[in-house]
Amino acid sequence: MNDAEIRLALINWLNRKKISPQKILNEMTISDGLARPDLIVIYSYSHCYEIKGDNDQIQRIIKQCAHYQSSFKKNTLVTTQKHLNKALELLPGFWGIIVAINENKTIKFNYIRKSSHNPLYRKDIASKILWKNEMQQLLENKDISFKSSSTRNDLIDLIDTCYTSYELDQSICLSLLNRKVS
Repeated sequence: MNDAEIRLALINWLNRKKISPQKILNEMTISDGLARPDLIVIYSYSHCYEIKGDNDQIQRIIKQCAHYQSSFKKNTLVTTQKHLNKALELLPGFWGIIVAINENKTIKFNYIRKSSHNPLYRKDIASKILWKNEMQQLLENKDISFKSSSTRNDLIDLIDTCYTSYELDQSICLSLLNRKVS
């Protein structure tokens, strides 16, 4: 099974779950373009899903892991049986792991472990998901003043000081839900 097959089945599966996503974003860049998760799923929190099919290099998850767990409240790897043992070895216990199984030409998903609270979420890194005008809106929402000439990094510093992790993730989710992409 390859990434594209798993992705399509995963999106359909997520949308059929009892608690379905508000929005699913495909391959959106994060961390100033240094990483691109397969799916960013918006619930009442942000959840990153990274897919590793049979032909993918599972070791890549080590580098990706740092970006994803800094940016999202929950993280899950979706992989195949081929990569399961290595995934269990490489990923911290708070990462979810789902195995994609091909049963009679239908992809099914089995939880190996569910994702849990991510202790490595970083407000400064997560803020980089936002566009500059979205950052400005977050500051305006809290009546925090800033200069129109402020850089993205200036705005990130202000957001970092005035938002809790929970508030920031909620605000990022809302911004992504409302984002208009042409």
